[in-house]
Amino acid sequence: MFGFEKRKGAFLGDKRCSCFRQRNQKIEQKVQECQPITDVISFKFGSSPLAGDIYIARQRSKKQAKQAGHSWEKELAYLVIHGTLHLLDYEDYSARGRREMFSKQDKIFQCLFS
Repeated sequence: MFGFEKRKGAFLGDKRCSCFRQRNQKIEQKVQECQPITDVISFKFGSSPLAGDIYIARQRSKKQAKQAGHSWEKELAYLVIHGTLHLLDYEDYSARGRREMFSKQDKIFQCLFS
C-alpha cells in the first residue's frame, strides 16, 4: 500500500531510505544535535503533511511515564502527538513556538484521554 517492504529488520521504500544504516546515522546525528537529550524525533519526507518517521526513545519514555504517574502507553501517545505536530511544522525551539505547540499537544491529549 505504501510501497514499503521489510528486509532484514528495516523498512525500505519510496526512495526515502536506501538502507537502514544510513537512516540510523541520520537519527544519531539528529539526536546529538538535541540539547538536552530528546525523547522523540521526527523526520519529514517531502511536502506531504504527515509523510515522515517518528522515533521515540524507549527507556527515556518509560522513565518519563513513571515520573508523570501515568502508563507508558499514555506517554507514547503524548510523544506520538508531539512528533506528529513536528511533522505538521510546529516547532518547540523558541519560547513562543513551545507555548503554541505544547498547548495544542495538551488539548489533543486531553481529547483522547479525558
